[in-house]
Amino acid sequence: SLITVDDDSPGADSRYRLLETVRQYARRRLAEHDELDAYLDAHCHYFRSWPAIWSNHARVMVDADNVLSALGRAAQVCSTQEYVDFLIPMISALIPTQREAQLDALIEECLQRLGTGPSIERAKVLAVRGRLRLYAGRTEEMRADALAALAIAEPLKADSLVAGALNVLGSSYLMSDPA
Repeated sequence: SLITVDDDSPGADSRYRLLETVRQYARRRLAEHDELDAYLDAHCHYFRSWPAIWSNHARVMVDADNVLSALGRAAQVCSTQEYVDFLIPMISALIPTQREAQLDALIEECLQRLGTGPSIERAKVLAVRGRLRLYAGRTEEMRADALAALAIAEPLKADSLVAGALNVLGSSYLMSDPA
């Protein structure tokens, strides 16, 4: 069969997937007909315009490859603000997928786009990177990110962001090795 059915993911509907060879062939054909960019834009738009997926972690887990692809495309075609607004909830949902290197690269690209100046967006991205690093057991780097987010958020009076950064810091101390 050219299509497989994935219906064993908890909390998600059955998913129909093309075999990888079929997917690669379709991608080549789209590129040959100069339709690949339009397809990638539509794919990105689908995931960006459907806020219900953002809070449905089971769905994000099932669609992790698609979400990562959409995030990569969004980095290329979206404004920085649109990218940040899409990146933050998706990174939070994707943390348990064990794709730390891919997520870290997306976050780093976003931070470069934001520049070094203090902004709410930069603090949000640093805080989500802190959560990613906490999950990965990279405690010292996580603390540095959470403290940087806190240093930006406090003077800007972003109370919910301050609380989030403190939450990440508190979690790190609860999970740290007592030795």
